[in-house]
Amino acid sequence: MRRIRQTALEIQRRPVSHSRNTLRDHYLRRSETVREQSQNVVAEALEEQVVKARTAADVAVLSPRLLSLAARDPEAAAAEARLAPEVLKSMASGERDTGVVACRDHRESPHAPAGEACPASFLNGCLNCANARALPHQLPVQIALHDRLAALRPNLDPQTWQARYALPLARLRSILDYYSGAEQAAARVAVTARHIALIDTLLSGRTDLR
Repeated sequence: MRRIRQTALEIQRRPVSHSRNTLRDHYLRRSETVREQSQNVVAEALEEQVVKARTAADVAVLSPRLLSLAARDPEAAAAEARLAPEVLKSMASGERDTGVVACRDHRESPHAPAGEACPASFLNGCLNCANARALPHQLPVQIALHDRLAALRPNLDPQTWQARYALPLARLRSILDYYSGAEQAAARVAVTARHIALIDTLLSGRTDLR
């Protein structure tokens, strides 16, 4: 009878002669079937969100050709990049770097009221923001972070990895796909201790607001 009652409650998910707390804590929580179903539901929800995010606009990549044009004709290059000339110039110089990309304007953030500094994570927020731009000088740290996130996957709980790192990895992959295999190989050789230290800081959350 206990097994029949347990099965009926798992199917109906309604309390019978007991409270909802008893149903949740005594009958459902101890059920392997319910736990497995719950994990599947969570995994499907996370995968759905990742798919939606991947269909959004990828990070715009400013090409070496565009930056070369900016040195000769700043106005034409800025118009092509849809940026103000001074913004493009400061991006090219690295002044607007935020983690592994550059930011068009951290005070015009979709994550904060206009005029306020952006509070988003350099790891997740910047790689999923319309203000983000990827530049050639950032390729070594981008490819190093991509490889680190990919290496974390077999060592973490799948749901944890999916929630934390699936979207950043997908965004980085879309940036790397812009470059040739030879350019990516050269970037791996150019990775420095400073790049590795930056990645360690990003992954530890030390750059995030608390």
